[in-house]
Amino acid sequence: MTNTSIRRELAFSGSMLALSIALSIKAFTYPAESAQFPRFLTVLQVLFSAGLLVRSIVGRRGEPPRDEPGRRPSLIAPLAVFSSLGLYIVCIQYLGYFVSTALFLAISMIYLGRHRPLVVFGATAAFILVVYSLFVLFIGVRLPRGMLF
Repeated sequence: MTNTSIRRELAFSGSMLALSIALSIKAFTYPAESAQFPRFLTVLQVLFSAGLLVRSIVGRRGEPPRDEPGRRPSLIAPLAVFSSLGLYIVCIQYLGYFVSTALFLAISMIYLGRHRPLVVFGATAAFILVVYSLFVLFIGVRLPRGMLF
């Protein structure tokens, strides 16, 4: 890893931890009856952010920094991720949440290297089933509907 990428990873980890702590503090100011879920999520986010920061610090100790002068990082992967998120958001309006999410998850997993169809299908189906059960059946939240669902 280069010195620059180590600094970036530490900066990202630290900023995520700071943001998580700020969100947790804010979540604990909500009324008790409506704050359980936000509190749970923000405390979980603090724990994961702290773990990321610890891993960033401890995990890189034995690894000597490598500077690669003149080499610029490729912007293809970040552009692909952000453009696919934009397309996903637009598709929700036309195809509905469930169809758009299933397509987005499957295409993203294939793009990121998950080529086994059974794994892609299973993970996508499990996610859709959990979201449907949690939000539609248990909580009663109406998710965006499109032309299909």
